[in-house]
Amino acid sequence: MAARPARAAQPVRRFPRLLPRLAVETALQAHDRGVIPDAALRRETGFAEDDAPTAEELAAWEKQEADQAPPQDQPQE
Repeated sequence: MAARPARAAQPVRRFPRLLPRLAVETALQAHDRGVIPDAALRRETGFAEDDAPTAEELAAWEKQEADQAPPQDQPQE
């Protein structure tokens, strides 16, 4: 009988669904803190670079956010 080839030890993944979710959460937190750039966040969350918003889309989003912001109190003279 031929001997079986030795198999490399595989790390045990006890929570296979939790690990990707944890990586995404870590990437989101790091991005919120300014530690990783937008491209790294897209990569870690499964998006491609062509999913990034264009300059026009960013400008439209910023305008929409500014239009929806509550009015700031004007200082009284």
